[in-house]
Amino acid sequence: MKGDITPPADWKHFNVECKSYADFPFHQLFTEGKIALLDSWIDQTMDVADAGDFSFIVMKFNRKGKYVAFPYQNFPDIKTHRHIRYDSTKHGAWAFTGFDEFFNLNKDAIRQLSKIAQA
Repeated sequence: MKGDITPPADWKHFNVECKSYADFPFHQLFTEGKIALLDSWIDQTMDVADAGDFSFIVMKFNRKGKYVAFPYQNFPDIKTHRHIRYDSTKHGAWAFTGFDEFFNLNKDAIRQLSKIAQA
């Protein structure tokens, strides 16, 4: 068991962290290029990850919407129509995209990546 969601038993490589906050400093993506809060969530997600896990973060912010962040290493398996690249302090590049887009485009890929270890 890792992350905040307990998946089906055969999803051995599924690791997801969930966050719900009143606010999020989106402006820091443009003014500073770093968001300490997002870095801490990425660290928390990756601290429990095993080699080969498909890890991502689901985020909801009041009156701002729902989003997902996942490591760039999961391209080309994971698709987006648009995303923002975020370079975390410790864990490399991540994509930051919309929740609905992420799940609508990637239902099958999420299932597959969660069952089979990544190289």
